[in-house]
Amino acid sequence: MNASVKPQQADQAATPVLKERSHAQAVLHRLLRNKAAVAGGVVVILLVLVALLAPHLAPADPLLQDVPGRFKPPSAAHWLGTDELGRDILSRIIVGSRISLLSSIIAVSISLTVGVVVGLVAGFYAKLDNFLMRLIDIMMAFPGILLAIAIVSALGPGQFNVMIAVGIQVVPTYARITRSQVLSLRSLDYILAARSQGAGDTRIIFKHILPNCLATIIVYTTLNLASAILSASTLSFLGLGAPPPSPEWGGMVSTARQFFLNYPNVAVWPTLAIFVTVLAFNFLGDGLRDALDPRLKDV
Repeated sequence: MNASVKPQQADQAATPVLKERSHAQAVLHRLLRNKAAVAGGVVVILLVLVALLAPHLAPADPLLQDVPGRFKPPSAAHWLGTDELGRDILSRIIVGSRISLLSSIIAVSISLTVGVVVGLVAGFYAKLDNFLMRLIDIMMAFPGILLAIAIVSALGPGQFNVMIAVGIQVVPTYARITRSQVLSLRSLDYILAARSQGAGDTRIIFKHILPNCLATIIVYTTLNLASAILSASTLSFLGLGAPPPSPEWGGMVSTARQFFLNYPNVAVWPTLAIFVTVLAFNFLGDGLRDALDPRLKDV
C-alpha cells in the first residue's frame, strides 16, 4: 500500500517543477527565435564587457592631448581618428561606455526602487492611493526631459546629479505600472487565502504580489535603460553632465558639433555609439516583452 502511494506522491511533487521548467524553456525559446532581440542582447553583453574592461581595451589615454595631431582621419594609429585636441576618439568612446552605462544603471535603480515602492503602497492601500497618485500626476504634468533639466538646475551640474534627475524623471511610470499590477492582483483568490491564513501585509506584498509583477517590471527596466542613456546624454549635451574633459558620449557630441561641417567624424562616432546602444536595449526589451507575454504560444 505504502509502496504504491509513494511513487504517486513523487510524481505529484515533480509536476510543478516540470511545469516551471517548461515555462522557462518556452520563454527562452521565444526569445531566441526573435533575431532582433538576440542581436540586441549580444550588443548589450559586448557593451557591458567593454565597460568593465575599458582601461585595458582603450588603445590610448582618453585624456592625453596632442594638439598638433588634432582632427586626424582614421588610421592604423587612431582607428576612429582624433578630436579637436588630438585625443584618440576610439579610446574616449570605450572609456565613455563605462560612464554612460553606469549612469543609466544608477538612474534606473533610483527610479525602480522609488517607483515600485510607491506603486505597491498606492495599489495595496486604498487610503493612500489617491494622495500618492496625485503626487505622481503632478510629476507627470512636466515633460520628462524638462523635469530632469529643472532638477539638475536645482542640484547643480555634474554626472551624479544627472543620475538623480534621470532617475526621478521615470519614477511616475514605474509607480503607475506597479500600481496597475497590484490592483489586478490584490483581490485574487490566492491573496485572500494567504490573508485568511494570517499573512500580514508585508508578507503578502513582497512574497505574493511583487513576484507576480516582476515580469512587467523587468521588461520596462530593460527599455528604460535605453531611455536613461539617451536622457543622460541629452543633459550632458546641454552642458549639465560630467564636465570636460570627461569622455561622456553626450558631452563629446556637444563639443564636436561646432566642428561638424569640416570634421564630421568627430561627432559621428559618439553619436553612433549612443544610437547603437539605445537600439540594442530597445530590441532586447521588445524581445523580453514578447517572450514573457503569457498570451503567446509556441508555434
